[in-house]
Amino acid sequence: MKLPVAVHFSLQFPVVDKLFEHHFPNRVLAGIFPIMAGLTSVLCSGLLDRFENLKFAFLEGGISWVPAHVERMDDHFENPRYGAHDLISHPPSEYLKSGRIFFGCEGNESFLGRVVEEVGEDLFMYSSDYPHADRTEGTARYLKERDDISSAVRQKLLEDNARRFYELS
Repeated sequence: MKLPVAVHFSLQFPVVDKLFEHHFPNRVLAGIFPIMAGLTSVLCSGLLDRFENLKFAFLEGGISWVPAHVERMDDHFENPRYGAHDLISHPPSEYLKSGRIFFGCEGNESFLGRVVEEVGEDLFMYSSDYPHADRTEGTARYLKERDDISSAVRQKLLEDNARRFYELS
């Protein structure tokens, strides 16, 4: 059995909650930066090479940032100045294809269809612990009504991928 680890962002991530004087910009960064840092840590530290039974889901940070961030990590992996090969054996994007990395998505994310198409439909699962102040309530309904996602992909996002992550099937 692979051990699933679900990662949720924290508003108290070091420094992020104090970067700006006003709460608004701090809150904007706090919703995404800790998840990005967590993914970077998991993908770039060699953790997945050392512990093959671990898998991770990065939840409540949305998914629009995933392609750009992974592309940047891959670019740095290929540059010998950064010494990535000392830490990890594959480009970060290869770990995403391993079936051990997942991301929580919301049904009303405007770029959801494009990101799923670009990154892969097996990496995303619907995040369902709402209501939250920063998300629209009832986003499962939005996901069910989207026309930019096929019914087969919708099934993966709403059920199948979570079953695989938590090994429920």
